[in-house]
Formats: sequence, structure tokens, C-alpha cells
Amino acid sequence: MGFDLQLIGSERYLQGKLDSLSPEQVSRLKESFIKNKHPRFKREFASSRHLPYGKTSDYIASVKDTGLETMANLIKIVGMGSVKSPFGLGFM
Repeated sequence: MGFDLQLIGSERYLQGKLDSLSPEQVSRLKESFIKNKHPRFKREFASSRHLPYGKTSDYIASVKDTGLETMANLIKIVGMGSVKSPFGLGFM
């Protein structure tokens, strides 16, 4: 998929890159985030302040139903260096 790490913080770059992906590639990207259930990713979908990282089953359902804008936020988290790149994303 070839995301450029120097531009990974740019919302416009990420949105353009995600818009250019085929539905199959978006599905593979979502599967990569599902396989790598890092707490920082789970926090993006947590709905309760009592469970700040939410439940894994809720995270999986949320990733499957999420739009490209939320996917861009998850990719940006990876690019910020707080989380190692999930295998299979192909960051350059």
C-alpha cells in the first residue's frame, strides 16, 4: 500500500491515499488493525470512561464498520511512532 512516513501526519495525504485504495485493499487494511489489537487503537473506539480501552469484541466490530476517516486516524497513530507498524501495512 506504500504509505509515506514523512506525510503520514497529513490528513489530506491519508484521505487521498485511502480514497485511491480498492475495496479489497481497504479490507486488508482493516484486517491488519483487527489482528493487531493494540490498546491505543482500541482507545479510539472505546465508548465508556469506565473501560477506557473497551472490549476486544467491540473493537473488532467497530473496525469492520468504520469509515475511511477513522481509518486515517488509526494510520496516523501508527505514523506518530507511539505504536509499531502492524504487519502487512507496508509503510515505507
